[in-house]
Amino acid sequence: MRRPVKGKPEPISTFDIKKDLTEKQLAAIGAAALAFNVLEEQIDELLFAVTRTPRWLFPEVSSRIHGLEGKVAIIKAGIDDGVHFPDLASFTPDLADLKTSIDKFLEFKRIRDAIIHSRIINAAIGIGMVAKQRGKSPYEVLLQAEALESYYNHAVTLERVLASGANLLSLVIAMSEYRVDHLYRRPLEERARSETTQFQHHLQRLRSLKPLPQFPDEAEIQKAVALWREALRAQAADWIPPLSQPVSRAPFHPQAGSTTIEPVLPPREGEKKE
Repeated sequence: MRRPVKGKPEPISTFDIKKDLTEKQLAAIGAAALAFNVLEEQIDELLFAVTRTPRWLFPEVSSRIHGLEGKVAIIKAGIDDGVHFPDLASFTPDLADLKTSIDKFLEFKRIRDAIIHSRIINAAIGIGMVAKQRGKSPYEVLLQAEALESYYNHAVTLERVLASGANLLSLVIAMSEYRVDHLYRRPLEERARSETTQFQHHLQRLRSLKPLPQFPDEAEIQKAVALWREALRAQAADWIPPLSQPVSRAPFHPQAGSTTIEPVLPPREGEKKE
């Protein structure tokens, strides 16, 4: 759904966003952007789980960490270094799945960034391009309604995976603070087992979704561009009047105080053009 730009593509666009994109595409872009905002909240919940910062202080801590990549690095370090006790080994596969899901979040962030920062480079097929930034190559992103809908469905399901994963991680870290025979350990473990079931349920739903769509091949793109240009030419022909039809003019007659309409015809042979 996102790929590096090859060469220097020629813009295929009317340079009017509401003409280049359908209402369905525009709505899908908004839905995808808002869905990611909800997804992003779960990164803070995971960060809260590994740092154990008091809830009232957490916004001050979280807002001072540079970027989502920095938060993700702290979360993954907390999973690797904070949960390494032998008696918690049964949760290792679930936490490994959680780390994989967090990596998927970063992939979705890159796609979201491309969607909201793109310029329309090919309205015929629905492709946007993100301008080159310092140290980064330009990227293309699919803006087709079907592709955006697929992104939305993945983002919503991934949000549920990370929300359940944050609960599981919080419980496992809490368990690590107590001995196996401690009074508080057993209820925490029961809750963690229950959360594991929920986490795997949401993860299976995510895995069951169709993969995000890939870019069409070059032949399909060129075919769409040809049809798009043909449609534009047909649309232009509908409102441009044929030059063979007489054009009317309205000369002013001072004596009558009004105007009359008379046709302006092409000059006949032998006549002088006025």
